[in-house]
Amino acid sequence: MSGIALLAGLGIALVAAAGVAWQIGIVGRRRADARLGVAAMAAMKWRELAVALRAAMRREGYFESRRAEAPRPEDGFDFALVRDGVPHLLACKHGTAYRLRAAAVAEFDRTLGMHGAGSGTLATLGRIEDDARRRRNVHDVTLLDGEALWWRLRADIPTETLAAIEAQVARDTRRQLAIGVGASATLGLLAFLALNPLLRDLDGRRDQAVVSAPVAAPRTGPAAPPPVADAPQVLDEAELQRRRTAVTVDIRALPGVASASWATASTLVLDPQDAGGQADDAPLIAEVCRLLGRYRELDMTRIQLVPPQGSGVPVRWRRCQGS
Repeated sequence: MSGIALLAGLGIALVAAAGVAWQIGIVGRRRADARLGVAAMAAMKWRELAVALRAAMRREGYFESRRAEAPRPEDGFDFALVRDGVPHLLACKHGTAYRLRAAAVAEFDRTLGMHGAGSGTLATLGRIEDDARRRRNVHDVTLLDGEALWWRLRADIPTETLAAIEAQVARDTRRQLAIGVGASATLGLLAFLALNPLLRDLDGRRDQAVVSAPVAAPRTGPAAPPPVADAPQVLDEAELQRRRTAVTVDIRALPGVASASWATASTLVLDPQDAGGQADDAPLIAEVCRLLGRYRELDMTRIQLVPPQGSGVPVRWRRCQGS
């Protein structure tokens, strides 16, 4: 039963480790990349961020309708763009503490109308509140928070900045994976320690059920033992059963034996006639082992001594030593 508990513990540990690898190695790695990326964009000067943002917009088909970018009082900037001849206004709030609310979106929507733009993009390194996302606008307004903005600008971030972010993410991921795998192994060990005694108790109850099973009444008069072959033989199950039956008849005929039967192919259940269950069983065991020893395949039999019912004496085990 300990093997089953060990396999269960290993299975739990492997499943937990797979979940940790997915959560940290894939989901967590992406989140860490975005978190560090937003911090890196916030540390950039607004002109540097503007260059990266314009490059990202050009990949999507937007081009500037005027060359100069205009700083905003809130530490942001605006761009007037055009795609397929349609004006598009881009506004960016440069700061991670900024919270974009419905009022700011409404103002941006009005600005689009005043400039004759059919659509616009309102970006922030901070957070977009739920009321801003739910607002219905007159014009086509795209809202980008810090994480969404990072995935658009990531390819246009300076190479040394991007390399530093990737190195930090890799270090953090390795550390967290080591902790997670260690926790998974601990979980598997705890599962094994919890299951092992439960399965052993179940095994003991099954053995007790075998002990309590009724055995056949003893027969009188020993039968002549069958001849024993000098050389080892390869016996089929029918012949092995015949030999176990024959030796059982002889054991039942011994003085001091109330009954004898086979619980398994290698376990003989013996019911001594000793009423108290306290007599020295060595002579009886020696005689039983002598009879069993006539057959080489039975000379290592395990003997289970059943105490009288209600005696309080525990079940005893003996084993023949073989020839």
